[in-house]
Amino acid sequence: MVGLLNRTFSSPIKSPRTKSPGSYERAKSYERHVTGEGDKVVQQFMRETATTRAIQTGNYLQIDDRDVDDLLKAWQSKGGTHTISELNYEDHRFGLDDAKLLAKIIKASAITNIRILRFLKTNLQGEALKTILKALRSSTTVTHLDLSDNSIGDKEAKYIGKLLAQNTVIQYLDLSGNLFSASGAKDIAKGLENNTALRRLFIQGNNFLAKGGVAFGKMLEKNKTLQHIDLGFNRLGSEGITALAKALKRNRCLESFGLDLNEMGFEGTLMFAEAMRLNRVLTHVYVPRNNVGDKGVTWLAAALQNNSTVRYLDLEGNSIGTRGNTEGGEALAALIRTNTTIRVLNLTANPIGDEGSLAIADALRDNTTLEKLILTNCNITLRGIEALSSSLKNNKSLQYLSLAENMHLGTEGHWLIADALRENLALKGLQLDYNVDDWQRLYNSIQTSLTRNHMHQRTKYSTACHILIIARVLLNGRPLSYGRPSWSSTRTERARASVRLHRSRNLADLPFEVYEAIFRALDTDDLLTLAEVRHIAHFATRKETLKDQVQRGTFLEITLGSYFATHEPEADGSDGLRKRLGNRRSR
Repeated sequence: MVGLLNRTFSSPIKSPRTKSPGSYERAKSYERHVTGEGDKVVQQFMRETATTRAIQTGNYLQIDDRDVDDLLKAWQSKGGTHTISELNYEDHRFGLDDAKLLAKIIKASAITNIRILRFLKTNLQGEALKTILKALRSSTTVTHLDLSDNSIGDKEAKYIGKLLAQNTVIQYLDLSGNLFSASGAKDIAKGLENNTALRRLFIQGNNFLAKGGVAFGKMLEKNKTLQHIDLGFNRLGSEGITALAKALKRNRCLESFGLDLNEMGFEGTLMFAEAMRLNRVLTHVYVPRNNVGDKGVTWLAAALQNNSTVRYLDLEGNSIGTRGNTEGGEALAALIRTNTTIRVLNLTANPIGDEGSLAIADALRDNTTLEKLILTNCNITLRGIEALSSSLKNNKSLQYLSLAENMHLGTEGHWLIADALRENLALKGLQLDYNVDDWQRLYNSIQTSLTRNHMHQRTKYSTACHILIIARVLLNGRPLSYGRPSWSSTRTERARASVRLHRSRNLADLPFEVYEAIFRALDTDDLLTLAEVRHIAHFATRKETLKDQVQRGTFLEITLGSYFATHEPEADGSDGLRKRLGNRRSR
C-alpha cells in the first residue's frame, strides 16, 4: 500500500493549445500515468473519457489530433460503432482548429454515429463553417443540422447550397437568424431543387426580400420531398409571396408553410388565397402579422371553404375587424360553418369585437369539427361572451377555447362561461384571465367541468375501442388469435370457419340486428349514437383494417367523425413548427 502511494508519475501534465476566448483552462489529469498493464488500462480509459467529454462540451482546446485518432481507434476496436447521437453547442466560439477536429469526428460517421448537430450562437463562419460543411458531405448519419443565429452570410450560403445539392441524409435544417440576403437565398434554394432528403427547413429571420421569395418559389416547383418550410420574417413582400403562391398551386409535397411578418400586401394576399383554393396538400398554414385585413381574410376564407386538407390556420395579428369592420368576422364565420377539416383556428390580436364574436358564435352551433379556437386579445366584451357561452352549451366538438386578454369580460362574463360549461360535455381546456373577485370559486367551478369532460371523453373512446374488439370477433367469424377465413372465401366457407354455436349454428348466420343489439349493450353509459356504432361495425369488417395495425386515433376519427386529443403534447397539430419559432422568440 505504501509502495502504491509513493509511486511516481513519469510524464508531465500535457499543456493545452493557446487559449482563445471562451475556452477552458483545465489540464488533463489523465496524462500522469504509471507503469504496469493495469495502470495503462486505467490511463487509456481516463483519456478516452476526457476526450469524449471535451467533444461533447465543445472544449476542443484540451484535445488534439492524436486524442481524436486514438479515441476513434478505441471505439472501432470495441465493435465499430459508438453512438454519440447528439452534439449541442451553444454560446461557444468555434475556431478553425476546433472545426478541423470536429470534422474528423463527423467524417468517421460509421464509428461515431452522430445524428444531431446543433451550433447555436457559436459564431461558426468562414473557413470553420466550410470545414464542417465539407465533412458533412461524406457523413451518412447526421440527419439534423442546426446553424441558427450564427451571423452566416451570403458567402457561406454557397457552401450550404453545395452541401444540400450533394447530401442525401440531412432531413432537418435550421438556418434561422442569420444574415442571408437575396443572393444567399438563391444559392440555398438552388441546392434544394434536386435535394431528395430534406423534410424540414427553418430559415426565418433573414433578409431575403422579394428576389429571395422568387428563388424559393422556383425551388418549390422542382423539389419533390420538402414537407415543412418556415420563411417568416424575411420581408418577402407582395412580389415574393406571389412567386411562392404560384409554386403552391403545383407543389404536391409541402404540408406546412410559415409566412410570418412578410408584408404580403393586397396582390400577394389575393394570389395566396387563389393558391389555397387549388392546393390539396397543405395541412398547416401560418400567415400571422401580415396585415391582410378584412378584405384579405375574406379571400382566404372563401378559398378554404371547400378545402379538405388544411387543419391548422394561424391568422394572428392581421387587423381583422379594424374600425368596427365586420366583413372579416362574417367571412370566418362562414368558413367555420361550412368547412369540416380545420381543427385549429388562431385569431389572436385581431380586433374582432362583439360583432365578429356574434357571427363566430352562431357558426359554432353548426360546426362539428373545430377543436381549438383562440380568441385572445380580440376586444370581446360582455355581449360577445353571452353569444359564445350560449353556443358552448350545444357545441360538441370544441376542445380548447382561449378568451384571455379580453379586458372587458368582467365578473359576469366569466360566470357566463362557467355556467355554460355545466352543460357542455366537450371542452377540456379554457384560458381566462380570472381577474375578478371570488376568482377561486370561479376557477373551481370551471376546473370541475373540464375534468368531468375529460373523463367523459376518455370513457367514450374506451367504449368505442372495446366495441371494435368484440365486433372483430363477431363479424369475422372467430377470434383473431384463431385465424380467420380469407376475404376471397365464399359465405359458406366463412360460415364453416366461424365459431360454432349450439345446434350447428355459427356467428356468421346471426342477423345484423343482433350484432347491433350486442354492440349497443356494450355501451352501458349510452355514450355512442346508433350511427357511430354502425360505423364501428363497418370499420371492423374492412379488409385493410384487418391486415394492418391501425392507430387508435385513426380508428376513432374514422368511426366517430373526429378524434379530439388536445390533452396530448402535439394536440394542436402544429407538428413542432410553431413551437420551434416560439422558442426563438423567447430568446
